[in-house]
Amino acid sequence: MSFKSSLSSDEIRRQFVQPLREAIETPRAGIYSNYLRQADDRDPAAPSEHLLMFHVLDFEQGLRLLRTALETLGPPQEVRFHNLDPSQPMY
Repeated sequence: MSFKSSLSSDEIRRQFVQPLREAIETPRAGIYSNYLRQADDRDPAAPSEHLLMFHVLDFEQGLRLLRTALETLGPPQEVRFHNLDPSQPMY
């Protein structure tokens, strides 16, 4: 999933990565894979693009768990889910 936010990397990890990681790893529906941040060099005050990567083992369950947890946390604006093709494991 990706979204833009002016939060720092540490705040993103605390506010989104850790709770989403627990939501998907506790029931063994998938794993947290990686977090990347891309800042705009031309405008340092602009919100950064944040990319959180998860591998789900069961497509429907994993996606449902992530979306439910994200809704509980209060999703960031313009959050986008990527690579939603269940025919190519690991999703």
